[in-house]
Amino acid sequence: LILYCSEIMGMMIASLMGVFLAPSVIRDAFYILINTAIYISVVFFMITQYTRRVLRVEKKELSETFRSLQFRRIFKWIVLTASAQGVIILLSNLFCEGRWVFLSHASMEYNVFKAFFDFGIGAGVVEELIFREFLFKNFKLKFGKISAIFIISIIFAALHITNQQENIGALLIVIYSFVLSIYLCLLYIRTNSVWVCAIVHGVWNFIFMGCVSIGKASESQALVNYETTTDTYLFQ
Repeated sequence: LILYCSEIMGMMIASLMGVFLAPSVIRDAFYILINTAIYISVVFFMITQYTRRVLRVEKKELSETFRSLQFRRIFKWIVLTASAQGVIILLSNLFCEGRWVFLSHASMEYNVFKAFFDFGIGAGVVEELIFREFLFKNFKLKFGKISAIFIISIIFAALHITNQQENIGALLIVIYSFVLSIYLCLLYIRTNSVWVCAIVHGVWNFIFMGCVSIGKASESQALVNYETTTDTYLFQ
């Protein structure tokens, strides 16, 4: 509910501001920036209010963990995440017949911009605040660490089934979303920082939605897309 309400609020306000305040040539970019800012702000406010009033955790804790981030610590997890994505792309290329399709130059700058702010920063921060900082922390107290990881990952994967911004099959979306969520839960436990998870999640989204993607090229927004020709239900 928090996720969808904040997203709708961000889209409505950004659309209205874009119509009345932004010149037409930069209206799309303006919309993405405002939508992302409102999306994150609304979720951040709701989560911090909940943690302060219900969990009795001071609001400043989230900002303090953000300021304590270390570049070397984050870089290690970014490299590991990008390497895992490289392995996925390599395996797809080896075991699934297909061809590489490049995005037209006219759409290149806008799609990279959208992937970075909308999918990378927006979705990365918001989904981690909700799934790791909010749900996982509560489920861990009620059901234990292991059960919480699997419950959160099932919810996370189910949510992404309806994500029309993905251009691969529903089953494959469920599989990689489930595995990604387990990885992010373990990362949250290891680092005790939702911001590390948000950055890693953002990098994952940016690479797969803005740089290299797998599936139908006609539905992809990435710069390079591996369009599979293999007749498999994973990509249907």
